[in-house]
Amino acid sequence: MSLAHLLERPIRPEPAAALRVGDHAPDVELRLGTQQSRLYRWIDDGWAVLFTLRDGDALDRAAEMRRLAPLVPDFRARFVKLLGIVTQPVPGLGEEPLPFAVSFDQDGEIARRYGLTTAARNVAVIDPERRLRLLLGYPPRRERDFADVLRLITALQQADARERAGRSDWRALQATTFGAW
Repeated sequence: MSLAHLLERPIRPEPAAALRVGDHAPDVELRLGTQQSRLYRWIDDGWAVLFTLRDGDALDRAAEMRRLAPLVPDFRARFVKLLGIVTQPVPGLGEEPLPFAVSFDQDGEIARRYGLTTAARNVAVIDPERRLRLLLGYPPRRERDFADVLRLITALQQADARERAGRSDWRALQATTFGAW
């Protein structure tokens, strides 16, 4: 191929590298109702769970949120903040108080940077050091299991406290190692 021919070809930007577990989590702009913030400022010194709220599927979303609500105190006890991400205005969202924050991601920047799509049910977990610790994707027709997400965060926190990987019987150690969570 001649140099002239190569110069005539359009230059395509390389796709951005996908965010992987262990990578530094990008700081993004959040629109929390009428307020604006940055993700790092919002997380403060705790953990965060980012999850997409599917556009237009009110019944599925309501059922999933009813299952999440009783777990919110357990997330808070572990210093975990919950952030729902929506890419389109969702009718009825916010009519009743939600036990977690919701960020409107109109241009899709948060979803794109974290690899979260509204077509699937995704979850990203960020630790206090701003590292992506967990990235889960559930099929569109399956509800997320937030109890499982909570269990995984507990295991990560326990492993961090011991500075080594957790044991397979970590649940038995939970009460003795950390007291009653």
